[in-house]
Amino acid sequence: MEFLGRLFPAKEVRAFRGRLKRLQAGFGALDDAAVAEAAFAGPGAPCPENPRVQRAAGRLPGGLAQAAEAERREARADWGALRAATPFWR
Repeated sequence: MEFLGRLFPAKEVRAFRGRLKRLQAGFGALDDAAVAEAAFAGPGAPCPENPRVQRAAGRLPGGLAQAAEAERREARADWGALRAATPFWR
């Protein structure tokens, strides 16, 4: 899109790019939550022998999981908007 977008009207490319960016940001937040869960709550979590560290480390995945649920809903809406949009190349 970055390379060939220059061949099309800038306004249409910008609108399509904006939809893609919103969707990509949502996917990034979902990925952050999954990575935090794997790193801090799964095997290999930091300081497994220290309950205080484990409680503190558990807050990060929990907070990100909450945020990810909202992001998941927004990503679905963003995906619907992207699918409904007329691609700038048509």
